[in-house]
Amino acid sequence: MSLLQFPPTGDQTVLTIPRSTVAFVIVAVVAIVGAGAVQAQAGTVAGRVLDSETLQPLAAAQVSIAELNIGVLTQQNGRFILTNVPAGSHTVNVQRIGYRAASEAVTVVADQSVEVDFSIAQEALALDEIIVTGTPGGTQRRAIGNVVSRVDASAVTERQPVANMQELLGSRAPGLDFMRASGNLGTGSQIRIRGVNSMELGSQPLIYVDGIRVDNSTSKGPNLSLRGSMSSALDEINPDDIATIEVIKGPAAATLYGTEASAGVVQIITKKGQTGAPQFNLTVNQGTNFMMDPAGKLGVQWACRVSDRPCPESELYSFNIYENERATRGDVFQNGHNQGYSLSVRGGTDAIRYYLSGDWDDQVGILDWNTDDRRSIRANVGVLITEGLNLDVSTGYVTGNTRYLEGTDESGDVWDQLMWAQGNFLDSPSRGYLNYTPEQLSTIETTRDYRRFTGSATLTHTPFEWLTQRLIVGTDYSSDENQSLIPRHPDGANGTFRSLSEGHIEVGRPMNTEFTFDYSASAQYGLAGVGLTSSFGAQYYTTEYNEIESTGMVFASPAIRSIEGATSTLTSQSFEQNKSLGFFVQQEAAINDRIYLTGAVRLDDNSAFGSEFDAAIYP
Repeated sequence: MSLLQFPPTGDQTVLTIPRSTVAFVIVAVVAIVGAGAVQAQAGTVAGRVLDSETLQPLAAAQVSIAELNIGVLTQQNGRFILTNVPAGSHTVNVQRIGYRAASEAVTVVADQSVEVDFSIAQEALALDEIIVTGTPGGTQRRAIGNVVSRVDASAVTERQPVANMQELLGSRAPGLDFMRASGNLGTGSQIRIRGVNSMELGSQPLIYVDGIRVDNSTSKGPNLSLRGSMSSALDEINPDDIATIEVIKGPAAATLYGTEASAGVVQIITKKGQTGAPQFNLTVNQGTNFMMDPAGKLGVQWACRVSDRPCPESELYSFNIYENERATRGDVFQNGHNQGYSLSVRGGTDAIRYYLSGDWDDQVGILDWNTDDRRSIRANVGVLITEGLNLDVSTGYVTGNTRYLEGTDESGDVWDQLMWAQGNFLDSPSRGYLNYTPEQLSTIETTRDYRRFTGSATLTHTPFEWLTQRLIVGTDYSSDENQSLIPRHPDGANGTFRSLSEGHIEVGRPMNTEFTFDYSASAQYGLAGVGLTSSFGAQYYTTEYNEIESTGMVFASPAIRSIEGATSTLTSQSFEQNKSLGFFVQQEAAINDRIYLTGAVRLDDNSAFGSEFDAAIYP
């Protein structure tokens, strides 16, 4: 070992140091001095992002310097800080969902802070808008490999009244189809994204509200006639509370949301509070439900004066039962009154923002017994805990009552009776209707009372300017009471509906609970001039369905209308539970902001797989 020796002076002790130690000390000193010199040559860019029209601060805007691959999200007060920016001239870029991108040239001086503020306008370009589906921090549309459609729901509801979610989404999201089969108030239809995607999992896409999975059933309510539709859980969401809706299509959605998302995902993002004085919004809707030209829809109907078959042509005669009814008794259908009232308020400070709303909708159909009454409230609160930590709480509650147009499978509805009318009996008590008159059908009560709560909490943490992580926890709970009642006829089994006229009731009480736990993180960095975003996510989801169904037969009196009064009853229970756990890793690469590559791998395990099957891994 080579040593350095310092000759003694007088009685001083000799100090011997290895050369390797000296070399290490010299390198360390040079590194520290060099780092200090680099730090001394860097500065800070700070500022605020505002809405150019309202001058309100904008949160979650992406502020970045592309050539340096550094960026940060604005806080709830609109503020941002970019640290360790090398001295010199740079271009600062700003992007936010629903706003036009902006940029500003700045000159950074070592050890100093440069202040630059942005005022950005709405109506972002389609390829530059930020999509939040699938990533914790949002991604430019052009950088996403999946097909994502976006609907600006708040802009739609400001321009025109929207009765339900199907009206809001219909014809506004390419490839998204609703198969509505009737004009029955309170009913919905299945959603299909680009046709049937899976023979086993079905074609119904998953529905997410503020990051949590919610009930996407389209078979709510009692069992109606064979031609009747059932209610959709999607229509229980108030369109006036929606800010934006994103629809991710194709099997690629399964990588981000699991195997069950092979039919696509509909991500609903509700309105949030904003900094500033309270802003109130009152909406009043009035309208009517009507059937256009029912006589023309029925067309020319034919009957035979004799019982011979085939009927001689000379004995054929034409009629239109609707025109006959209108001439003798008045119009079969009515103009049903629609009314809706909505009041909302939003505002807050830099630390706390809020959005509160209440809504009441009451609709009457083309027959007076077809009604739909719905009331809902929503409270969304955002809290800026620290500069890098934000909490958003979203809650919604809806309750309502629907009485359907259709009755039982046997009875059908009024339109069935008109379509298959019998001209030979126009002057009889049946007035030509196939089996039952509208007055007789109105005695059948098919109803649904429902209550639903949806709540979520989203915690967004940005510990470093290049790292964003997000945790979402929430639940969706619904409880219904479905009923189909045929009261006892005074003539008993000789009444209108034969044996059912002795009294018949079916009651179902389904309860559905869904729970979501979702964690994801994204890191943005650069390598050799290529912008890279690495994402990791873990999701846990459970659903529990429990329904008690009871059937009662034969009432002792027409006054009895509950299942407790039936002389014989039958009760059954259905219970289903499903749990799923999934992980995904995703890598995005942007080359010169023109070429984008995305790759991902997912691991899924589901209780439906069974203990004998391993977790599924797929790209």
